[in-house]
Amino acid sequence: MCVFSPDLQRVFAAGKLKHRDKYSGDDDDLAIAAGPIKVFDILSGNVVETLKGPKEEVTDMKLVEFRGEPFLICGSQDGYIWKYALNQDYRCECSWIVW
Repeated sequence: MCVFSPDLQRVFAAGKLKHRDKYSGDDDDLAIAAGPIKVFDILSGNVVETLKGPKEEVTDMKLVEFRGEPFLICGSQDGYIWKYALNQDYRCECSWIVW
């Protein structure tokens, strides 16, 4: 899952990781871990930031603006909604759980 910044300079991407050394009997497959939200610079392809927070897979992400300030809102399978305050360059300044 990913979302692009309005200026198309950054992409926020989240997914899931499979543990290579842990097995899940429930899934009859390798256990799944939440991946962090990575922020990529589109021109260079480099990861410019890694956002921590969700303990389970991110299921939804949206960039929103409130009172002229950008925020990244994401929900995850652990039932929490995270809000990341971003600066004008779409770098994270702080984060907190909304729900």
